[in-house]
This record gives sequence, C-alpha cells and structure tokens, in this order.
Amino acid sequence: QFSKMDAVDLRDRIERARFNDPRLTELNLFGSHLGDEGLSEVARALKENTVVDTLTLCRNNFGSAGIVELAEVLKSSTSLLHLNLSGNAIGLGGMEALKAALKVNQTLRRLDLNSNNIDTA
Repeated sequence: QFSKMDAVDLRDRIERARFNDPRLTELNLFGSHLGDEGLSEVARALKENTVVDTLTLCRNNFGSAGIVELAEVLKSSTSLLHLNLSGNAIGLGGMEALKAALKVNQTLRRLDLNSNNIDTA
C-alpha cells in the first residue's frame, strides 16, 4: 500500500503523531500513496494530536472518501496551521466536507488544494 516512502518509516511517523510526539511538528507524507484507507489511518492518528502544525499529503491518491475523516479531525484541531492536499482527487464531495470543517476550525491558516479535480459544473 505504501510504496514511495519506506513502510516502516511511514508507520513510525504516523505512530509518532498518534502518541503526540512533541518533536513532530511537521508530518510530511508527500507521495506515500496512502489512498483513502491510509488517509483514514492518518486522520485517526491526528485526532488527539496537539503538536503537528504542518501536514503535507500531496500526491497520495486519495479521493473524497478519504478526506471526510480528515475533515472531521479539522473541526476540532487546535494545532494544525498548514495543510497541503495538492495532487489528489478530493473532488466536489471532499470539498464540501472540507468546507464544513473550515467553518468550525479556528487555527488553519493555509490550505493548498491545487490539482484536486474540483469541478463545480
């Protein structure tokens, strides 16, 4: 499932986020091919995290199904400032989930959605 980054390294980073490692302020999973299932795992790891302020999920092959769980985490996140979701396929459904989360989130300052097949037509 995780091909670009070493699977052990990837799991280590996710576990560090899950256990609120104070040294892990940036979680960069660029090009890890997470897919929807992997993104859900990342979202679960971040649910109680109060340290990660930058999350990079570029080119991870997830769509709207995966983004829904992350959007739920965004609603209660108090630490995340920068979120990069570029190069995925979140589509209009994923955008709607993010829109609802952003109405509640008070801390996110930068959101990158480039190349996500968001079509309003």
